[in-house]
Formats: sequence, C-alpha cells, structure tokens
Amino acid sequence: MNTAPRKPVPVDREQWSESSRRSLDYDFAPAFYEDKPFNCLACGAKATFTAEQQKREYEVKKAFTWQQHILCHPCFVKRHELSGQNDALLNRWSTEKLRMKQDTVALNQWVEILELLPTYGMRKDTARLRMLRKLLANAV
Repeated sequence: MNTAPRKPVPVDREQWSESSRRSLDYDFAPAFYEDKPFNCLACGAKATFTAEQQKREYEVKKAFTWQQHILCHPCFVKRHELSGQNDALLNRWSTEKLRMKQDTVALNQWVEILELLPTYGMRKDTARLRMLRKLLANAV
C-alpha cells in the first residue's frame, strides 16, 4: 500500500460545466481537490473518489460538481454491463415486439436485469417490470 503523500490536485473552476459554474460550488470551491472516501452503494466496499478522478470528471468530462461516485470500480463495471444488456433488450423489443412477447427466456432475463439495476443506483423501472411480469403470467 502506497502511503506517500499525494501531490495536491488544483481546482480550475473555469473548466467546469456551465451549470457547475452557476452553482454555489463555484463560489465556495476549495483550491485543491481532495480524495473522498465512500462505501460502495452496491457491495459496501470501501472506495475512494480520488482527487485526480474528480478533476477528470468535473473539468474534462464536464460532469456536474454535485455528482459523486457511489460505486466501486467492479460494481461500476457491472452496472455498465447490466445497462448495456437492458439497452439491447429495449432495442430488440422495439424491432421484435410480437416475437419477444412469446420468448419467456428473454422476458425472464429482462426482469432479472431490471430488478438488479436499482442495486447499482439506477431508478427502478416499475412500469416495465409490471408489463413484463404480466406477459410472463399470461404465457403460462
């Protein structure tokens, strides 16, 4: 474990997104980003939103300054994977709705994905879950 003191990461508020520059964060921002420890929302593991990550998120990617990391790296990767699977099923639904209504394997897989996503900080899609469960109940 590296315990050497880390080099300070200066804040350049002028690189923030327009919305962040209009926020109170702009007026009260410290001179340097500091590491922010957190517990992962999904697995509870200890993780850190590093000063370097904050600089990249806020100044390069232009994320809002109120956005914080809530997932450790492995859980973030899992959330991205699940979101991709959900998107693929949504695309399939839009092109093959009639065939997919009969595909109980795909419908069950979709229900599983939609039930897992809130664990990783995504909003629960209750309407779609209700629809899929109704289709599955009618298929039996």
